[in-house]
Amino acid sequence: GKGGKEKGEGGREGGERRKKKGEEKKEREEEGEKGKEKKKGGGKGGGEEEKRKERGEGKERRGKKEEEEEKKKREEEKREKLDDKKGLAKSLRNLAIVQAERGDHAAADKTLDRVKVLLEGLGDRASLADLYNDRGVVAEERGDFANALDSYRQSLAIRQQLDMPALVAESLNNVGYCAYHMGDFDNAGVYWQQALALFQKLDNQNGALHVSQSMALLEIARGHFAAARERLESSLRSAEDHQLPEEAARLGLEALAIP
Repeated sequence: GKGGKEKGEGGREGGERRKKKGEEKKEREEEGEKGKEKKKGGGKGGGEEEKRKERGEGKERRGKKEEEEEKKKREEEKREKLDDKKGLAKSLRNLAIVQAERGDHAAADKTLDRVKVLLEGLGDRASLADLYNDRGVVAEERGDFANALDSYRQSLAIRQQLDMPALVAESLNNVGYCAYHMGDFDNAGVYWQQALALFQKLDNQNGALHVSQSMALLEIARGHFAAARERLESSLRSAEDHQLPEEAARLGLEALAIP
C-alpha cells in the first residue's frame, strides 16, 4: 500500500539507526567478554595472541569502512560527470551516512549541505524531507539533540504537507525521542501519542510497539512506575501476539521489578 511504499523510500530513520547501533554495541560487548575468558584460560601467550587478533580485526573493520567511503565517492564523481543531479544527491546522501557511521559528523554535515543545494534546485520536496531526517540522525548521533529536534521538525512539516502518513509517523517518533532526551517530557508524550495513533491507524504493529515501549520509559522518567509496568506488559503481549521483538519490554519489566 501507499504507507509501505513511503516507508521503503524514506531512507534510514532515526529509530532504525538507534536499533542498529544498539545491536553493534551488544556484539562488541559480547566479543569483549569472550576475549576476557580466553585471556583467563590461555596465560600470557594466549593474551598476546588475542590482542594481535583484536588489532587485526579492528584494522579490517577500518579498512572496510574506508573502502565503502571510497566507493561512494566514485559514485559521486560518476554522477557529476553525467550531470545527474538527482542521482548525485542520492549518492551524496549515502556517502553522508557512511561518514556519520565512521564518526566523521563534520564531513557528513558538509556532504548534506551539498545535497540540500541540489534538492532545492530540483524542487524535490519529498527528498528534502528525507535530507532533514538525515540531518537529524547525524546530529542525534553526536548528542546534539537540539539541532536534531530542529531537523526532525522540518522533515515532519514537509511530510505532513505532502500527505505521507507512514513517514509522518516516523518523524513524530523522532521528534518525541529528541524531546525526551532534552527533558521535555510533556512534548515527548504529545508527539509519541500522535505517532502511536498513526502507526495503529496504518496497522504498523512494529512501529506501534516501538513507540509504546518508548512511552513506558517516559513513565519511568516521570516516576509513574505502575503506569510504566502496565504499558510494558501490554507491549509484551502485543509483541507475542504479532511475533515481534519483545526484548525491550522484557528488560524494562526486569528493571522496574515492581511486585
